[in-house]
Amino acid sequence: MDEKNQIIGRMKRVILSIRRRVELQEVDGTIAATIHAKIVSARGAQDLKDPQGNLIARIKKKILSFFRPVFYLEDPEGNQWFRAQGKFMGFQFKVYDVTTGNVIAEIEKADRWRDLFLGGLLDFKDTYALRILDNETDRRILLGFVLSIDNVLHDY
Repeated sequence: MDEKNQIIGRMKRVILSIRRRVELQEVDGTIAATIHAKIVSARGAQDLKDPQGNLIARIKKKILSFFRPVFYLEDPEGNQWFRAQGKFMGFQFKVYDVTTGNVIAEIEKADRWRDLFLGGLLDFKDTYALRILDNETDRRILLGFVLSIDNVLHDY
């Protein structure tokens, strides 16, 4: 949803898949991008692909970052584009452009209190707030970043 509570897209988890797959869909149901989790990865690496299956970006978690998680988003050649630095327990993140150091987005898990007090019980869906501060970055990349962070921290 946008700031006017208008639906701007949907997320769909594909259950019957060899690799965990999430689809980012436009309002009309067309696929804008997919996220594929790597089967074996110490970093929780995930690939963000366009509808034709071409790699847009790869998201990786810094290995030793437990209480203040750090994620990197790389281009298809392995160059870092963005870094997401989490606050305690990974419920809030700031996304930085690696080349300029500017904050381009902020991520907040809106239902974190439910997770803290119920410990994942009744955890059928998660709610995130994504505040985009840079209008030039492809929103598929930022949405893919949010969903990958959720997959690694809260769904595995």
